[in-house]
Amino acid sequence: MSIRIALSKGRIFEETAPLLKAAGIVASEDPEASRKLIIPTNRGDVSVIIVRASDVPTYVQYGAADIGIAGKDVLLEHGGTGVRAPGCVSQPSISRRRASTSRQRVCTSI
Repeated sequence: MSIRIALSKGRIFEETAPLLKAAGIVASEDPEASRKLIIPTNRGDVSVIIVRASDVPTYVQYGAADIGIAGKDVLLEHGGTGVRAPGCVSQPSISRRRASTSRQRVCTSI
């Protein structure tokens, strides 16, 4: 199984890279210098998809990416079905949160 993370170039990637590095995931190429859509990482089971910020929710919604990181403004503007910002999920208990997000794709803001 592999995980595909949708990110946009620029600020989002720059702010996300240290978080991914702390999780042991480092992109093998600089997206600013590369023209590749899919950038492999140091982990064979994780890749990064570089797309326009406004396309991140769409890639996640239709399954082209498993995880997407975008600004809250992008999520609000997208308004697609099946894409949720974590603030929209009720949090009374972990089991209820899992149930409310089943069969949903999640995009979040940082």
